[in-house]
Amino acid sequence: MVASDFNANYGNSVAGEKLADEQLDSVKSMQAGKRLIITGCAVAVLGIILYCYFSFSAAFEVPAAARESLLLVGAGVVLWFWGAIKYFMAAICADAREELF
Repeated sequence: MVASDFNANYGNSVAGEKLADEQLDSVKSMQAGKRLIITGCAVAVLGIILYCYFSFSAAFEVPAAARESLLLVGAGVVLWFWGAIKYFMAAICADAREELF
């Protein structure tokens, strides 16, 4: 009888530790997602600024540098989108009492 009580309590503590580890991982993943979202926005804005600079300095002839800055905008959007997916997937697994944003 004592052994069964020990096994039941040990099983509950192991399950509780596993749940706490999953929640900690989801919080870390949410923080990484936030960083990716902010980085993606910054990269996209930098790409837009560079595109405007190169486009307007060329007097309506779009140079190669302006076209390459569009790749920077695309990379920023991809980073932002990846961060948003990572954040929301972790938010689904997170505890409802945690701060989500």
